[in-house]
Amino acid sequence: MLVFDLDDTLYDQLIPFQKAYEDQFHMKDINVEELYRLSRKYGDEVFVASETGKMSMQAMHRYRIQKAFFALGQTITDTQADQFQANYRKYQQQITLNPFMEEILDYCVKYQIEIALLTNGASNYQRNKIKQLQLERWFLPNRIFVSGEVGMMKPDPEIFSHVARQVDKLPEELCLIGDSLENDILGAINAGWDAVWLNKYHISATHQVEPKAICHTSKEVLDWVKHQSDIDASKVNLGELEI
Repeated sequence: MLVFDLDDTLYDQLIPFQKAYEDQFHMKDINVEELYRLSRKYGDEVFVASETGKMSMQAMHRYRIQKAFFALGQTITDTQADQFQANYRKYQQQITLNPFMEEILDYCVKYQIEIALLTNGASNYQRNKIKQLQLERWFLPNRIFVSGEVGMMKPDPEIFSHVARQVDKLPEELCLIGDSLENDILGAINAGWDAVWLNKYHISATHQVEPKAICHTSKEVLDWVKHQSDIDASKVNLGELEI
């Protein structure tokens, strides 16, 4: 069974981020992709605090973008950070599925490959994205798992165990496809799952990690899914011949 991450896996989160940046800032020597990567890094630092109520969502949003700008030699005010977040949210309401990911989901449905969705985030934020992307076209309601609703979050092994129980699968029968090394890949592997790392930004692994595959583009993920499906079909055919 394939389990998909949402943010920066099924859709490209850099797109609304860049649009929000271009609406507001005109700074020289700022690489928007690097700014985005840094904001993700700093957001991850305080994600648990924001999810558990120790830090407000506004404070978390300010922290991640202000720290990212500061790391690149610029400073922005709280007001500027709040405006950026408002713009970012506006463009997140216009997100679309990555075309190759849409093809993967269509392929899975066509060939009856079981799928589920596992995403970190507050319920209202993630549900709005799920609605915008029309993901219930592919994912059954009881196969969509949002950390803010289950009270656990990746990379906690417990959330992976929870999903396994809910979909009635053994850990070794599950494979997570995601972009975050810490939350998705290490989280899944530590829970006994397989994992496919969508490493779009060519991040160097800071841990010894052996995912089932490392893909740098969504097209590579599509190719992997089709190849894996062919292998599984061959196993079935061989089994039938042996009988």
